[in-house]
Amino acid sequence: MRKSMLVAAASLAAMVLSACGDEPSIRIRKTVDTDEHGPLRVVNQLECPEQQGPLTRTRTSADGLSCVYSGPRGAEVTLRLVRVAAGSDAEAALLPIEKELQALMPQTVAKAAKAEAEAKARAEADDRAAAAAEAEALRAEKEAAAAEREVEANERAVEAAAARAEADARRAEVREAQTSGGRRDNVDVRLPGLTVRSEGEKTVVRLPGLKVDADDAGAKVRIGGVRINADDASGKVSIDDGDEQVDIRAHDESAEIRSRSTSSGLRATYILVDEVASAQGWKLVGFEARGPEGGPIVVAVVKSKDRKEDAVFDAAKALVKRNVGGGN
Repeated sequence: MRKSMLVAAASLAAMVLSACGDEPSIRIRKTVDTDEHGPLRVVNQLECPEQQGPLTRTRTSADGLSCVYSGPRGAEVTLRLVRVAAGSDAEAALLPIEKELQALMPQTVAKAAKAEAEAKARAEADDRAAAAAEAEALRAEKEAAAAEREVEANERAVEAAAARAEADARRAEVREAQTSGGRRDNVDVRLPGLTVRSEGEKTVVRLPGLKVDADDAGAKVRIGGVRINADDASGKVSIDDGDEQVDIRAHDESAEIRSRSTSSGLRATYILVDEVASAQGWKLVGFEARGPEGGPIVVAVVKSKDRKEDAVFDAAKALVKRNVGGGN
């Protein structure tokens, strides 16, 4: 049930984001195995089969803590057993690997960071403009009140009307600046179990188990226990089903994806993907990690020159499950 729920949620988030603007978007399909929350084993050495799907083992360390696989079109997978330092946690143990992968595709990380910074700057500028316009409107209203007290009856009425008109114009400018799509036809549909309201850039949808609130800036979606927050300006999407948190930053045909679940030990996924290859030719790098909260953690580090190597990542995930367990 949860698997189909998250697929629907992620697909809906992608549709909402693409509807909010005309920029190219990356569509990300998030699935979760319904039997994924089984017990995680404590392992001291890795089990590295000769073959795993499209992967072929090429090297195994003498201490049994790592092994390397080659895949189609130059893909590489390294299976590692990562210890958790005393007084630390599994999340901290994964940070060096995340940094290692970011160094392989720095342009992808820079794109996501730039988009987020630009979105934040635009939001702050809009807030400042709105505050300035509101202050100007209040000033105009105060001048109108002063004019009413100081001028004679006829002049007072004329000047007050002019000042209020100016204040209304200021507020209209703020509203116009905050809506880029211009006027749209309004929609109001109410049927048993269904409500759809659309006014300008804002859309509200209500169905049993489904809530959508969307505008030109993004969307908030709730499907059952799944919550999705999408921000079109920064390309950020957050999906939370209560057990797992998925965060996505997408921009210019690239994306950075993080998934974390700590409901039973640690399950983590990290992916950088880009249409433009890095200097070393990589278009997708990432890891799949699982293990008890106190470690050790089994981590499969993936590097691919094809951004659509689902079979390679699935095989890497299977290697991790083979060692540490955690469901099918």
